[in-house]
Amino acid sequence: MKSAKELPQRYELVVGGGFADVKDARSTRRDDVRLHGNHEEADTRLILHGCEAVAAGYERVLVICRDTDVMVLLVHFLTPKACQVWMVSGPAKKRRCYPLHTISEKLPQHLKENLVSFHALTGCDPSSSFMGHGKQSCWKTFQKQPNLVSGVGRDGTLENVERLICHLYGTAEQPTIEHTRLHLFAKGKKGLEMLPPMKDALELHIACANYQAKIWLQADQENIIVPSPSETPGWKLESGNLQVIWTRLPSLPGACIQLVTCGCKSKCRIARCSCYRQDLKCTTACGCDAIDGCNPAGQ
Repeated sequence: MKSAKELPQRYELVVGGGFADVKDARSTRRDDVRLHGNHEEADTRLILHGCEAVAAGYERVLVICRDTDVMVLLVHFLTPKACQVWMVSGPAKKRRCYPLHTISEKLPQHLKENLVSFHALTGCDPSSSFMGHGKQSCWKTFQKQPNLVSGVGRDGTLENVERLICHLYGTAEQPTIEHTRLHLFAKGKKGLEMLPPMKDALELHIACANYQAKIWLQADQENIIVPSPSETPGWKLESGNLQVIWTRLPSLPGACIQLVTCGCKSKCRIARCSCYRQDLKCTTACGCDAIDGCNPAGQ
């Protein structure tokens, strides 16, 4: 702030408040700067500063960043305003400027209203994505059913999000995510890792996405009001560290392991036999037809 005296009159330096070393927000040109907040991330503070600048009459906002989370927040909060919003990224020699206000003009309003919820649900820095479904395929589904994610960040119901995931996996006719899993498994065209999550895991994922979206949707406010993440279903506190809860169900039951069969075509070669690796004895369901003495495991 002392060095700011050397700046030309057309410049304004603003310092946000709420930190240990900066208690109050200050400006070189104004006395009514409302930037004293409890934001923990720069992502949301950028939005707070941007909205404050637009409210002060600035007509062009340039944000130097290359983070997708910030881009989504800028489109949601700043582009509806009567100003230009540019996102600048890349090194100095290959710098690119993206006109987010132009992009926003091409998006229907119902997409922009639910963009933050969509991004939190389909994968971002603090939340996971769906195996085999990147942003592009998720975006195509979202364009057709944008209102199904409107509850994410607003404590909405699980059913709407579950319907969206059924659409995402190409099973819009299935009533629940469990029906989708069964349908895709029965078709045998996807590996287990490519199946959608079980309902329990999906509920936890939605809880994490809801928490993050709730923070983002308050990015234009000085103070973000959310409970501790350890009080939400998606996380737990262990030895002072926050851990993600992936599922509340028990691990794979021992009975399922007993159903392992090998595909050996003749007498098992121990190094390649799946039954041997699980310390199980071959059965008549195996490809080897349990030839006498073919597998000493499980004896």
